[in-house]
Amino acid sequence: MKIAVCDDSREDRDGLEAAGKIKAESQKVHIVLVTAYVNYALDGYKVKASRFLLKDDLEQTLSECVEDILREERVVEFGFVEGNVCLRVDDIIYIETSKHKNVFYTAGETYSIYKKMDELEAELAGMGFVRIHQSFLINMRYIGKLSSYVMVLTTGKEISVPKSRYPEVKRQYTLFKGAE
Repeated sequence: MKIAVCDDSREDRDGLEAAGKIKAESQKVHIVLVTAYVNYALDGYKVKASRFLLKDDLEQTLSECVEDILREERVVEFGFVEGNVCLRVDDIIYIETSKHKNVFYTAGETYSIYKKMDELEAELAGMGFVRIHQSFLINMRYIGKLSSYVMVLTTGKEISVPKSRYPEVKRQYTLFKGAE
């Protein structure tokens, strides 16, 4: 992942101009604009800036900004049946046990792996996943509704949550929603 910090204080270079050139080279670069002038904030949209920081608050906001960007871009690599694949954590909708293997469901693809669900849960700990059943590990970003022992994902898929796990699943989901 690449992060570019553009500062508008240098007289020989316009930070927005530099940001525009960087973004033209690669759309995947996160642009962070740093300025002393609030009125330039709207110009940041022209270069698709990820963040806009004021110089007066830079000591307090820069590390938080970088952490947020890194959190957005968390990537995990697994040795799937299909081969080694790097996936953005946010792209994994859920993992389901099926016929002695675990299947990762993303918006566009599915990937199979011969690994225990407990191991996958441990590897994805702290990344926004909740184990709702022996056979399901769900990315909480994709939970649309949770009530009456049924979880409805944003994809429309409905999954039963066992009565014994429901209070803990609900607690974890509530904490996750509060942290967003």
